[in-house]
Amino acid sequence: DDATTASLHADLVACVDCDAGMSSTPPASSCFTCSFGKYSSLGSTCTSCPSGRYITDDATTASLHADLVACVDCDAGKSSTPPAASCPTTCPTGRYSPSGSPCLDCEAGKFNENVQQGSCTNCGPGRYSTTTGNIIESACRNCEAGKASP
Repeated sequence: DDATTASLHADLVACVDCDAGMSSTPPASSCFTCSFGKYSSLGSTCTSCPSGRYITDDATTASLHADLVACVDCDAGKSSTPPAASCPTTCPTGRYSPSGSPCLDCEAGKFNENVQQGSCTNCGPGRYSTTTGNIIESACRNCEAGKASP
């Protein structure tokens, strides 16, 4: 329609949902496929995949952008910044990333001396740490006399 038929524009019902993997920018006469790193469900806007997930397709195939499940998990120890077509971020020492997650600081009581890790290492028996993001094992301290840590 070239906006000459009034009955086609007389009600909100005239506006139809864009298919999953597609969206529009008002005023719109058509829908477009979401770009890399973004997805949409039926009748919604394109939304970035969360950190640690990505979509490589750049607006060529709508079905590759159809809902959050279309976002692919980054490998453990890698992450992404939305919107992403890949996982270029390598988690540094003191941080880790389970598959599909952003890089996170090692929790208190753990450390990570290596890059690109999916988990952190526990302080050994009889040792502890109250800080997060520890990059070396020596950040773990010995328990005081009369105390123990399994």
